[in-house]
Amino acid sequence: MASFVVQQYKVQRYLSCKSLKEAQKCILISIPITCAISIMAMLTGWCAYAYFENCDPITSEWISARDQLIPYLSLYMFATIAPGVAGIYMSAVFGASLSTTSSCINSCSVVIIEDLLKPIFKIAARTLKIYL
Repeated sequence: MASFVVQQYKVQRYLSCKSLKEAQKCILISIPITCAISIMAMLTGWCAYAYFENCDPITSEWISARDQLIPYLSLYMFATIAPGVAGIYMSAVFGASLSTTSSCINSCSVVIIEDLLKPIFKIAARTLKIYL
């Protein structure tokens, strides 16, 4: 629930809707999608646990940190399917994370401009409107 009402980039998306009903419809559509993504993330963790149940990649020094487990598993499993599939998969994962990061940075910059800079430079903005 908190991710739907607290994150700045999501609130900006709701505010860009034409009406309150449209924003509510947007939230109702995104709830099952978010639940499905969360379930897939849990299943991925369970698959990694089952795959490495008898062999710990950290103690075997195949990886150096716990957050490298899922990328290592995907690269290890896709390496036998076809050359290049692992690279395409990893580029898609990094592309998705960069998209989310850029949305967050954009939202933070809008908050800084609207809530911090505009009140400070309100007088300057009025004088610019007069001259334009």
